[in-house]
Amino acid sequence: MTFGSGRWTAAIGTMTEGTEIKVKVLYGTGVDTIESNEHTLTYKIPVLDMTFETSMERNTSGNVVMKIATPIKSEDKTFTVQSLKVKVFIDGEESEKTATAVTGGYTVDLGPLSSMSEVYYQLKLVEGSKLYMSEWKMDVYKDAPYIDYRFGLIAEYFKNKELSDIKMTRIDPNIDYNYGSGTPSEDIGDDTFSIRWKGLLQPKYSEEYTFYLTVDDGARLYIDDKLIIDSWTNKTAAGTVTGKAVLKAGQMHKICVEYFENTGNASVKLEWSSAKQTRQVVPKGRVFAKESDDYKNAMLFARYNYEIGDAITPLIIPNIEISNIGPEKVDLTNITLRYWFTNESGRPQSAELYYASCGSPNVIAKFVKVDENNANSEQYLEISFKSGVGFIEPDGIINLKLGLHCNNWQIIIRVTTILLMRQHR
Repeated sequence: MTFGSGRWTAAIGTMTEGTEIKVKVLYGTGVDTIESNEHTLTYKIPVLDMTFETSMERNTSGNVVMKIATPIKSEDKTFTVQSLKVKVFIDGEESEKTATAVTGGYTVDLGPLSSMSEVYYQLKLVEGSKLYMSEWKMDVYKDAPYIDYRFGLIAEYFKNKELSDIKMTRIDPNIDYNYGSGTPSEDIGDDTFSIRWKGLLQPKYSEEYTFYLTVDDGARLYIDDKLIIDSWTNKTAAGTVTGKAVLKAGQMHKICVEYFENTGNASVKLEWSSAKQTRQVVPKGRVFAKESDDYKNAMLFARYNYEIGDAITPLIIPNIEISNIGPEKVDLTNITLRYWFTNESGRPQSAELYYASCGSPNVIAKFVKVDENNANSEQYLEISFKSGVGFIEPDGIINLKLGLHCNNWQIIIRVTTILLMRQHR
């Protein structure tokens, strides 16, 4: 033992939390030695109320990774962390994981968690020669929200021209961009970047379409996974390349455009034309964002059929069945379904909900324009649910029956089956 600062200290060595130490104090020498009573001490790591920010996201391998941002603080200090471990308690199992230092904090791989998993965790950090622990905290991991078809295309922006190192994802209404010598985002340099647009394309006519890509530098176009245009080369100025594909009216065709910028000016534009379709930029109302075609990720599936009235009763009577084919319940207020309708006047008049198994007052059915700026725009039947309607459980089914009134009962219906997919980021 050594004496200093008015106290005696003894180095006991390495031990784990909860270790009991039996202590007797002897002082004096020879016959004058005095021995104290035996005391039992239990070694405990200081547990502090620490403040720090965490986030969780699923990586490309399917595992959920927690990020712990620095600084980590307690009430009276900011820690200089030398190493960090995290005790986690998930689904009844406790484990301790070593955190990996990254820019802005630390990360811990939590494994392949399911959405809505409760994650209990406690930090164990080393600062100097001391070990500290945080109080237990709990977060719920949630996969990103469910999405349906939305106007526009999913756009992935990459930092290099090889379509890797993604920096941004968003929904773009169409493909018509002239960046000049600039950049799509402050996170991407002026040169050597790339973009991938993907989603679904719904034509108005059943016939052969010509597609036009006007680009500087290179681009490729896929329709239904078939390479239609291949111009993956550097260019000194913007040029137009074309390709053809036969499309069916009202049918959803897969579309993917890949683009890269090398140096200099950057631009990309996608147009189409056919015997009945004048050449134009492929518009927002004809492209739809859908996250995945992998049916294993599907959460909700909507089936559609309809009955047709007669000249006396000018009605179209859609019957819609929404079923949850996923493993988790889904909040109905998070979903919207759209179906494309057109008639000779171009204007369906109204929608009336006849029946809903979840309660008619909870459902909203209305027509919305494909192009809000066009008075004669084709329209979509949009079905949504009011706040508080609740959840659809796994294997649950909701049935809807509607009546659509129109001036001309000879209505043409373009039916799109809606798949609601889990969104991955």
